[in-house]
Amino acid sequence: MACLIKPGSKIITIEETAELNLPHENWVSLISRRSYGLGESHSGEVSLFDLVKTSMRHRPDLIMVGEIRGNEAYTLFQALATGHGGMATMHAENIDSAVKRLIQKPMDIAPAYMPLMNMVASIQRVHLPQSKTGEMKAYRRILSVDEIADYEDYRNIFKWKAAEDFHGSVLKNGLMLPAIMERRGFTWQELLMEMKRRENVLRWMRTRNIRSYKEVAGIITEYYARPDEFYAREVEADAAAKLS
Repeated sequence: MACLIKPGSKIITIEETAELNLPHENWVSLISRRSYGLGESHSGEVSLFDLVKTSMRHRPDLIMVGEIRGNEAYTLFQALATGHGGMATMHAENIDSAVKRLIQKPMDIAPAYMPLMNMVASIQRVHLPQSKTGEMKAYRRILSVDEIADYEDYRNIFKWKAAEDFHGSVLKNGLMLPAIMERRGFTWQELLMEMKRRENVLRWMRTRNIRSYKEVAGIITEYYARPDEFYAREVEADAAAKLS
């Protein structure tokens, strides 16, 4: 998902173990450090909380925290309140469980801050049968995408249907797309058309087996820079070649 972030954005990632590798030029990686003191001494420790607090001085467009489970969550929400973008992962069964974890200690986020989150994507490991052999194989699937209108007011936008291995959508239930329409001056049809074009670009990459994150990021960058030219040259031309 990070490869889809607009090129040129200033991004700071904060992790306990270095796992993320972003292709963006303005990317800074911060890694926490355990204490090297003995016993109960915490000398030399650099926690996730310290790094989230320090990252604010860089004025980033986006702060990404590998996993929130402590007081670093409070600082991240403070960053969201000041207009910074943020992404994070956490362990929870669904959106209700995630919010309950957030409002309780040690994260202790006030319920009034919940609308600072735009959306929650719930991901699980599922088993699906293979079409040829019928053998069950493990996959990761986004089970649902929910937008947050307010505390305990969640709008389901996408939901995975196991029988068809398909994501059903109810786009007009959401809050984000109308906000994008207003900000960009799009009509509803123009917005849906742009979403379809981006979907086609992703499908085009899949059919060409483009899976390296660097190649994906390069294509996303080119699409952002020259969307009409790229779409006509690559996606539409490829579709026309298949039809002929």
